[in-house]
Amino acid sequence: MPSSLSILDHFSSLGDPRQHWRVIYPLPEILLLVLCATLCGMGDFVEIRLWGDQRLDFLRRFLPYARGLPAHDTLNDVINALKANRPATHDAVVRVFADSSDMIVDTHETLDNDHGRLERRRASVCHDVSWLTSDRRYPDEPHMPHLAMVGMIETQVERAGRIEHERRYYLSSARLDTKTFAAAMRAHWQIENRLHWVLDVVFHDDLVRLRTGSGPQNMAVVRHMAINLVRTPYDRHSLKARRKLANLIPNYLEALLRHTPADPSKS
Repeated sequence: MPSSLSILDHFSSLGDPRQHWRVIYPLPEILLLVLCATLCGMGDFVEIRLWGDQRLDFLRRFLPYARGLPAHDTLNDVINALKANRPATHDAVVRVFADSSDMIVDTHETLDNDHGRLERRRASVCHDVSWLTSDRRYPDEPHMPHLAMVGMIETQVERAGRIEHERRYYLSSARLDTKTFAAAMRAHWQIENRLHWVLDVVFHDDLVRLRTGSGPQNMAVVRHMAINLVRTPYDRHSLKARRKLANLIPNYLEALLRHTPADPSKS
């Protein structure tokens, strides 16, 4: 029995920020489709939809998919890092998390002390984003009608007498609580820091045909999640081989999703 929750447990616990009467494709179904198809080697949203057409029965092992699959352009929005190249939006979100802000902000803090390295991490989220979703925006700033929250991850690392401090800001169309947001971003960073070479070699990170809009950022997050899943301790195949096996053998893919031993010879 695995000691931690599987990715399926996390998806099933997600809320959906969209108006219920307008929701056709539930958010957990979209996320599961994108993750599985990416793990199996699909490189863009058109390929993801094509993969889903062939594996719909497999996806229905976990979620209903009562209305089938979304079109490829529906898949292109979950969570994005906010950078300073959108200065008005960036500065507005920074002010939300400033100490003097009167916005309602939830926070979650963790403290890790390992091998002389002390790391304090604070995740903050604000779900009041009406001021960012209106039509009254600055010129050239993005219009975000489906935005559900803004978030900040703040880290302070003390090591060998030196202190490093960093803040990163995020926009999300998924309404995450602070603990879920913190866990997702922590996993993202750990994989990015340790396995960037794996992303290049196994997922062809520099070759993926997603070059416009928010596609590259969204797919980077999904690829990080996927590589985390294929790094199972139960399997001695190469990472490339595991991805191919996942695409060929549905039971093998299910084992990866559930964090259980995956034996392709018995699938």
